[in-house]
Amino acid sequence: MAFAFEKLLVYQKSVDFADQICDLTEQFPARYNHLAERVRFQAHPSKAVAKQWTVLALIMAFLLNAIL
Repeated sequence: MAFAFEKLLVYQKSVDFADQICDLTEQFPARYNHLAERVRFQAHPSKAVAKQWTVLALIMAFLLNAIL
């Protein structure tokens, strides 16, 4: 089952763009492997979405604990 945001055109285009970035970073010289890994990790939109959901979940957990 796909997440609702995966159906959005903007998400699909961003995934395609991230794939292109990953393909380009694979051509980096070996001495730039650490940089290429960071770029590939940051380029993928699903990681950004997951990070935002994690932050939101932590904030909600904090607020619920503060209220209860």
